[in-house]
Amino acid sequence: MSETKPSIAKINRKLIQRSITFMVILVVVAYGAYWLLSKHSDPDMLAGPAKTFGEIAALQTTGDGYELVIIKPDGSIVPSPDYVKGAADQNPTWRPDGGRLFFESDRYQQQPHLYRWNPDSGLVERRTTDKRPKGFLSFAAPGVEKGKDDAKALMISGGTVVEIDANTGEQKQLLPPNNSSNMGGGGEVGAQSSMERFAALGTSFAKAMWTKNKHYIVAVMDREPGDQSLVIQDMTNPKAPPQGIVMAKHIGLDVCPISGRIVYSAQGWEVPDWFSDDQKRPFIKNGKLVPPIYSVVQIMDSENLKPAPGTAPTSGPMVVSDKPTMVFGDPSISPDEKLVAVPFGNMGPQGFEAKALIGMPVRTNAAKDGFPIIAGNVSHLSWAPDSSSIIGIAPTGQPGAFDVVLIEAKPHGVARNLTQGHGVFVDAAASPQKSGG
Repeated sequence: MSETKPSIAKINRKLIQRSITFMVILVVVAYGAYWLLSKHSDPDMLAGPAKTFGEIAALQTTGDGYELVIIKPDGSIVPSPDYVKGAADQNPTWRPDGGRLFFESDRYQQQPHLYRWNPDSGLVERRTTDKRPKGFLSFAAPGVEKGKDDAKALMISGGTVVEIDANTGEQKQLLPPNNSSNMGGGGEVGAQSSMERFAALGTSFAKAMWTKNKHYIVAVMDREPGDQSLVIQDMTNPKAPPQGIVMAKHIGLDVCPISGRIVYSAQGWEVPDWFSDDQKRPFIKNGKLVPPIYSVVQIMDSENLKPAPGTAPTSGPMVVSDKPTMVFGDPSISPDEKLVAVPFGNMGPQGFEAKALIGMPVRTNAAKDGFPIIAGNVSHLSWAPDSSSIIGIAPTGQPGAFDVVLIEAKPHGVARNLTQGHGVFVDAAASPQKSGG
C-alpha cells in the first residue's frame, strides 16, 4: 500500500500558520516586556503588599549606629537585611497601606539615601542616588485617593521640601519653589534657590506635611538663632507668599488624617520677628517684648481660617500655658481623628522633660475634656490603625534603657513593654495596615 504524501499547498499552509502563531507570540512577549519596562520597571511592584498587620518598625542602637528592625506581634525582632556596621538608619515610615517600609540610611558608602524594605521577601533596596541629606518623610495627603502601590510623599532633602516617588526615587522640589525642580532620580538641581522668599521665616525646612487635597504645605523651619517657625504655603497659587504662623524654641506638628486640619505645639513661644512694629506693640512691656504665653497646643483649619459670622471657630488654642513648668510636646493624632496624644512636662536644664502623656479631643478649648493617659516619659508616638492604642518609646528598667511600649488610648491606660530590655530603642512606627490588609 503506497503512502499518501501531503501536497505542497498543504505544507505551505501549515508553515504559514506556524509563522503567524510565532509572530503573535513574539508580539505578545514584546508587548509584555515593554509593559514591564515602561510601567513596571520596578520588579518589586509586582510582588503585592507585604502582610504587616500588628507589626512595628523600630530603630535599635548598635553601639556605633542605629539599625532598623521590625517587632512582630509575637514579640520577635527581625533585623533589616544588609545592615552595615556603624550605619545610622532613621525615619522609619510605612507606606499608607503598610505594604512597604521606607527609611533613610547611610549604609551605602556613608551617603544619605532612601531605602525600601519588603518585609515579606526580605528585600531592601536603595531608591535614591543623590547625596543630599535626607529628613522627615510623610505619605499623608488627606482627601487624596491613593492606589495600593502609590508611594508619593513629601520629604526633606538638603533643607528643602521635595515630593518624591519613593518607588522610583524621582523627586520634584516644591519648597522653596524652583523652576528647575524635576530632579530625576534625585539630582541636586537648585537645592537652595529661591530660599530668599522664606528668608524672614527661616533658613531651612525640618518637617513638611500636606493639608487637605494638597491645598497647602505646612512646614517647620529652622532658624539661625536655634529656634523654629511654622509656615504655610498655598500650593494652588504660584504667586502666593508664604505665611508665618508661629515662632518658638521648638515646634511639633501633625495633620489630621481625615479633615486635614493642622495641630501644632510650641515650646518657648516667641513674638515673631516678622511682625510689624504695630503688631509687636501689644507685647511690649517696660521697653521689652514679653511673650504672653510659654507653651501651646493649637488647632488650625487651613480651609476655614475665616468662619462665617455666627459659626463656631475651627481654629484656636486647645490648651495653653504661660509658664515653663507646664510644657507640651509634639502632638500625635489618632487615625480616626478623635484624639490627640501629647507629652506633658516641664523645661529642665537639658530641655523638655516629659512627665506624662495626655489625651484631648481634636478641637479648640479641648483642655477641659483632656485626661491623663499614662505617667512617665513617652516619646516618638504613633498609633495602631484602629486608634485603640499608642506606640512609643519609654525609659524602663536600667538607666539609659529605652523600650518600645504599647499603651491603651484611654484614661489611665495600661502599658505593655514590647521589647522587654532586648536592646535600646530610639524610635518606633506602627504599621498602618488593618486586619486582613
